Amino acid sequence: MRLMILKPEQSFGFLPLTFQTNRQYLFHCDKENIIAVGASDEDDKPCGLFLALATFDPNGKKNDTWYLLNIFVKEDARRRGIGRGLWNELKKELENSGCKKIGYQAVLREERLEEVIPFSIAMGFEQPRKIAQIFAFQKDTIEKSAFVKGTLAGAFQPDAQFRYVSFDMLSQGQLSELERNEGDWYPQFVSPLIGKEKANQKCTIFAVDSEKGKIAGWITALDVNNDTRILYRSFFTRQEYRETPVGFFIFVAAINNHLKYYRERGGLSSIPTDNERAMRFGTLFFRNAYDHISYEIESHYDFTK
Repeated sequence: MRLMILKPEQSFGFLPLTFQTNRQYLFHCDKENIIAVGASDEDDKPCGLFLALATFDPNGKKNDTWYLLNIFVKEDARRRGIGRGLWNELKKELENSGCKKIGYQAVLREERLEEVIPFSIAMGFEQPRKIAQIFAFQKDTIEKSAFVKGTLAGAFQPDAQFRYVSFDMLSQGQLSELERNEGDWYPQFVSPLIGKEKANQKCTIFAVDSEKGKIAGWITALDVNNDTRILYRSFFTRQEYRETPVGFFIFVAAINNHLKYYRERGGLSSIPTDNERAMRFGTLFFRNAYDHISYEIESHYDFTK
């Protein structure tokens, strides 16, 4: 095994070891703001890659907290100490750069948690926390949902109090209210403006109170995986509407549009684990109607301890 701190010209062979959206960083791994550590096997073929990014405050000043973007060792090279070796090399570089803390988020299938979580703890990271449960589905599986069957058959009639609209049907005043978020009426992490440039317009659904003109809630959908899947990233209902079934109808409107316009695409529905109401709903909605479950986990390593 050979470990190396990568330079941009050495990174080409390591591109397949990270997601396409991350590959741009390998072309700029300057050790100052982007550190890439690669491992090659006995035949000098790339088999592992750790990739870390510096973070910056709103004024462009570099923080002492970094983000671990990629942790990957090829399956046939695992359990040989390569991951630990990559981490040790990366840790040295981070300490030299003045890093005080590094964190990561990762999406893992349920069956991989038992492998990754002990490895993370062994590297010295805090006990990883599950922050979201992700249901993956195809059209053949989601159509097994009793709720989907019912809505396709016309069994549920949406409350006439609400209109279900896409981004381009919101008024300027409604968009302005979203942007200002005065009084923090919704948590920032569920903002429908995050990733708006990748939003799927037909499956991003807002419920608008027809009488008051207020946005009652939304579900946001993003085109991901080279437009082969639709990710339902955030699901939110305004406080004063949570005793109504509006959240249910937002969700089924999005799934119905998915089946109507994008039947060939798979879907991913991410539900925060600390939202008990959403978790209960997701569990009921997707019962026997998904291909597999993944979890988004997060953790951090503190260099000051």
